[in-house]
Amino acid sequence: MNAYLTWLEQSVAARLAEVAPVVFVRAHLQWTTDAGRLEAISEAGCAMAGRWVNAKPARRDAMRGGGLQVLLEFERGQTAMVSSELALNVEPQTQILIVGQHGTVRFDDFPEPEWLAK
Repeated sequence: MNAYLTWLEQSVAARLAEVAPVVFVRAHLQWTTDAGRLEAISEAGCAMAGRWVNAKPARRDAMRGGGLQVLLEFERGQTAMVSSELALNVEPQTQILIVGQHGTVRFDDFPEPEWLAK
């Protein structure tokens, strides 16, 4: 998963200058069939969102139900919603939507399972 996370973060970050500064991140990460991995996936998604908005979280609310959804409010008013869900009967997928003051960036990917297993 580390190689995929590095690639994903760099691929999205390369497009952020188009819309900067970032005010909202929506990350839907459906990567595993193992419920025990949802927390780690969620933490990785929250960390990426923090780097994309370039701020530290001031508040974090989490909810379970079909996965793990985390709402982050950052110190300068930005927000992020990170969802990690099980990939049951579907192929792994990533959907990112970033809203900036100068537009939006959408990033969709279907990662190979072997990228996520490492």
